[in-house]
Amino acid sequence: MNNKLSKVILIADDDDGNYFLLEHYLSGFYCKVIRATNGLEAVNICKERTDIDLVFMDMRMPVMDGLEASKIIQKINSKIPIIIITAFAYDDNELEKFKKNCNKVETKPISIQKIDSIFSELLI
Repeated sequence: MNNKLSKVILIADDDDGNYFLLEHYLSGFYCKVIRATNGLEAVNICKERTDIDLVFMDMRMPVMDGLEASKIIQKINSKIPIIIITAFAYDDNELEKFKKNCNKVETKPISIQKIDSIFSELLI
């Protein structure tokens, strides 16, 4: 892990437990973490802020789901990497559809090793 990272990470997740676990993992990367509790809030944050370096997007949230939010965020700024995280299993056809609107699809619970890999691949 690179302890010198200074990134702004948006976590879009309506579940407090999932959010706090991911926030805890990210604390070791010295990131500034911002939270959205639904997809529409995530979209609005990405419209307002130009300093978002990465988005962890839950698939199922109220108001607007993660897939729709990811589509809109990609239109706002296609350079922001989006990692969709889901607790559900999907078939290959569904996963391919998701991948069109994000950089990666990961299953919950996401591990600190997986986060390290994501950072190495997408942020460094």
